[in-house]
Amino acid sequence: AEGRITGAIAIARDVSERRQLEQRTHLALEALLKMAKVMVQGSDTDALLSIETGGSTREVMQRLADLAREVLGCSRLSFSRIEPETEVLRPLAVVGLSREQEQRWWQEQEQQPGRLSDGPDPSLVERLRTDEILEVDLTLPPYADLPNPYGISQMLVAPLILGTHLLGFLSLDYGGLTHDYTEEEIALVRAVARLATLVMERDRLFTETTFAQANALAAVEARHRMDTFLGIASHELKTPLTTIKGNLQLAHRRIAAALR
Repeated sequence: AEGRITGAIAIARDVSERRQLEQRTHLALEALLKMAKVMVQGSDTDALLSIETGGSTREVMQRLADLAREVLGCSRLSFSRIEPETEVLRPLAVVGLSREQEQRWWQEQEQQPGRLSDGPDPSLVERLRTDEILEVDLTLPPYADLPNPYGISQMLVAPLILGTHLLGFLSLDYGGLTHDYTEEEIALVRAVARLATLVMERDRLFTETTFAQANALAAVEARHRMDTFLGIASHELKTPLTTIKGNLQLAHRRIAAALR
């Protein structure tokens, strides 16, 4: 009342977690942009060599999986593709496993591939086809009775959608821990899924273009060889055909003279 300060009240809020999330999201988006730049500006020659050795998609997916796991802080992350005609699941990348576990995972995935329809809940497949990111609780039916070698409690599954086609999916987990996914994390997972879809489509288009160019070159070579063969054949057959033609003309004349 006399205008003198007798005290103060200070209110503070701990924003460390929010700042860390903002920083992590910022770094993640920067890393994704760098990855996209590498994809767009990558060498066609390098891509061709990678495709010929069967490594292009897997190598890029592995880099993308490493990046996504680092920024999300999850325990494991994997990419799988779906064969369009058979819907057989094929592995593309996995991170977060020990070397022994990873070798066993690849062997299991490649030697005993599953199908998209093999899951215990068909409705989840339809939801993936609508581009919905799913949070699956593996401690509840119908998943609780299934084998769970890594002790996973929850799994996040994001579809790899191109137009109306489900090309594959991304799956990640935090082991046995319960994790509440923020909107920022869901947005980041969706961005990773979109980028993975572009990787798969880029390699498919590049492979088709490479094969088309190879077929065109083969057709040109075939025509060249055919022209060469016809040139040689006509040259080699010219002399005997001329002799045969002369003999036929001579025979015709003799027959005509005999009939007079």
